[in-house]
Amino acid sequence: MKKIKNPTPEKIRALLLDRCGFRSTSVYDDGSISVDFGADDDCRYNIRFIFTVIDDQVLLIGASPEGFVVPSDARAKALMKINELNGEYSIVSAIMNDKGTIIVKRGELLDEEVSEAFMVENVLKLTVNNALQYIAELVRFVEEPDVSRFV
Repeated sequence: MKKIKNPTPEKIRALLLDRCGFRSTSVYDDGSISVDFGADDDCRYNIRFIFTVIDDQVLLIGASPEGFVVPSDARAKALMKINELNGEYSIVSAIMNDKGTIIVKRGELLDEEVSEAFMVENVLKLTVNNALQYIAELVRFVEEPDVSRFV
């Protein structure tokens, strides 16, 4: 069983492509990797994930629905929902910036040796699946015509 300690951006990219079956859409100058998930029945927005390795020890994963912005008149209720979801989801959490953009994120310290299987199943796939569910639930909430009935 292969082990990983202090993964490089190249190693994370190989795991994303080879073991997870994700398609990388871009690799940035800093080594960050983007992976796009197309709109589907759960969420009508494409969702872009960015995977960034810092100092071969910290893996940051961020995701955001492309083109989705919480309208200014719904931001207070959306923020309440984000706070609620942050309590329900233990793998990922979200923030909303002042423009109404949602970013779902996770940071993982990877300074101890773990198996590739652990990295694939318990870090990469689990984070992606949780983020996709979180975003779909939040988008449905915001786009529901009468969001007041959910609070």
